[in-house]
Amino acid sequence: MGLEMEGNKSNQESKPASIRNFLILTGAAMIIGYIMYGVDRLSFSVVVPYVMKEFDINKAAAGLLGTVMLLAQVATIGIFTVLMSKSSKKSLWAVVSLIVFSFGTLLTFLSYSYDLLLISRLVVGLGESMFVPLLFGFMAILFPKNRGAANGAALIGFSFGGFIGPYAVGQLVHPYGWHFPFLLFAVAGFIVSLLMWLSLRKFTGSVSIQPFSVKESVHMFAEKPIYFLLGLGFLAWNFGFWAFGFWTPTFLKVNMHMPITYSATVYGIGIFLAGIGALLFGLFADAWKARRARVYIIALNGLLMAIMSLIFYKGIAGYSVATGTFFAITLGFLYGSGAPLILSFAQNTENKGRIIALTGLLQQFQFVGGTMAPYVAGHFADSYGLGNALVITIVPAYLIYVVFALVVGFKLQDTSKTQSGKVPPSPKSASKVEGN
Repeated sequence: MGLEMEGNKSNQESKPASIRNFLILTGAAMIIGYIMYGVDRLSFSVVVPYVMKEFDINKAAAGLLGTVMLLAQVATIGIFTVLMSKSSKKSLWAVVSLIVFSFGTLLTFLSYSYDLLLISRLVVGLGESMFVPLLFGFMAILFPKNRGAANGAALIGFSFGGFIGPYAVGQLVHPYGWHFPFLLFAVAGFIVSLLMWLSLRKFTGSVSIQPFSVKESVHMFAEKPIYFLLGLGFLAWNFGFWAFGFWTPTFLKVNMHMPITYSATVYGIGIFLAGIGALLFGLFADAWKARRARVYIIALNGLLMAIMSLIFYKGIAGYSVATGTFFAITLGFLYGSGAPLILSFAQNTENKGRIIALTGLLQQFQFVGGTMAPYVAGHFADSYGLGNALVITIVPAYLIYVVFALVVGFKLQDTSKTQSGKVPPSPKSASKVEGN
């Protein structure tokens, strides 16, 4: 059961080029949508100090605002992944998800109580839980021989939004308050939703992907235990990433004494370079034919992040503006590489029909890690200070990430003679698995 167009007879007889054109348009529309996700999520990290002041809350309560958004993703991404795998209108799911997400952003603008702000971040998480598996699944199907680069390119959309949003907040927060930018972001999100729908509605068909059941997802881990190890590594990576992503703007403003206009810009540049890093690491991973070499790249990346995070947040290199600028930008570049490296490695071992399901399953591990990070770091920050809290949370997470990468590497046979993306199916599923 491969990739095909569903719909009327003329659609079913379409040339493969029409299928590819549909995928390209869908992928492009979703990358534009992913920009909006980056705008909201990473802008909210910039306004955390202002939220704490307005609602008179401690860092643990502020961290809960980031945790609840990711908790919504953990609770629903598996359900949405199964539903989308069975749906014949996957592109419309992307439109619906962006509408839900934009509504959550609008609620953030309207939130003048802590409880309503919690609800608004929950709605934002629900929107993204529908969107992310589709985006990375489509990119993997569209570029089967360059999945590392494709996943990295998708992340550039998120990171570009992560530059636009924080920069805009830095310029607008003093004259208009922290609420106002989220009104602009919500309006932009609704406009992008409308444009996405207008672009995709002319297609009477859709992409058909092999339906995937919960039972099969359990069997996937039983057939390939390496997926479970990769999932745990993904969990550790995202725990460290969201401790960095949620709290670094506050660290720059408070510990490094940067004005909000400058700290927001530095943070935005770091996040944008995360997307560039994701693309470059993805290209590098695609160039390696040996799968074992790929996981060693993952391990090296994790070790660099652990060492640099320790130097930065512990203040070993000092607390000057120049130091903060250098480390925030450099760490942003390194942090962006984990997702494309892990996802492309796993996707290259699966057939087209199961890629969206596999992507959703791995990202469920990812979101579990991210869910815990903002609250845990905030809780430690109330007791030990923000710098120490980020050392406690980020450095061990990336060392664990390195350990899981090395375990996967030792378990793999060297496949340097195997072409990337052409891994043979397991004996159990050989009869039903289709190559890439």
